[in-house]
Amino acid sequence: MADQSCAYPGVYFVRWGKHIKIGCADNVCRRLHMLKGTIPEGELEPLGWIRVVYGPEKQLPRYREHEIHETLAAFRGRGEWFRDCKDVRCFIARYADPWPE
Repeated sequence: MADQSCAYPGVYFVRWGKHIKIGCADNVCRRLHMLKGTIPEGELEPLGWIRVVYGPEKQLPRYREHEIHETLAAFRGRGEWFRDCKDVRCFIARYADPWPE
């Protein structure tokens, strides 16, 4: 698990297979831990390529999550899941910070 610098609210980006989840959490570390627990045992592809956008002054940036979902709407699959494609990856690389190691 990453250090506690990820224990703040933020918008997170998690890749799983051919999809990227774009979600918002009060505690990004805790949410990632919960997501990892939802992967079926024996699944070939673990969660990966994780990045995060923290809220200003450690506030939950739900408005940013909504803006990102709207911006990437053409690539939306279902709910908070988006196609893992070049356009989505470029957006995330430009606006999100790498996951703290």
